[in-house]
Amino acid sequence: ARNLALLRATVLSRQQRDAQAIADYRELAAAFEQAGDLGAAASALNNTALPLYRQARTDEAPATLERALMLAQQGQAQDTVGFVLGSLANHYVRDGNRERAESYYLRALEAFQLADLPAAQSTAYTNLSEIAIQRGKLDAALQYAERALGLLPADASSSRAYLDFRLGTILTGL
Repeated sequence: ARNLALLRATVLSRQQRDAQAIADYRELAAAFEQAGDLGAAASALNNTALPLYRQARTDEAPATLERALMLAQQGQAQDTVGFVLGSLANHYVRDGNRERAESYYLRALEAFQLADLPAAQSTAYTNLSEIAIQRGKLDAALQYAERALGLLPADASSSRAYLDFRLGTILTGL
């Protein structure tokens, strides 16, 4: 029943029926938490971030994501910890606080390393590279982009093309 409810909430979010998606994800989070599946509860709360932004309810996102982080940590769901930290970093990028975003991306990277998720690590490095570029740290941006490339699977051609482009941009700026 919860899997069907999760599918419904995801479909609602993709259809941009955001108010209902948020309500469904929150209801799911409560049900997962009551059942003792804290990682799933955290994941459901993490999924509210995008619909909250689309509804211009950005003030609700940090508290919701911090709660998701707490649940993921309590549930020892290391992969979910990483994804929630990434969502928090994205929030601070939107908020213009790049220093704080960088801190959260670094923490997400660490969680992805502990969970042995190379593709997620690559995404974290890519995000760190973007932040470094925005902060004028081109040497760091280059190192992050190179690490991101090294972690990509062979079939990730669009990601490789993007990172190759970013590397070219960074090298031009050095």
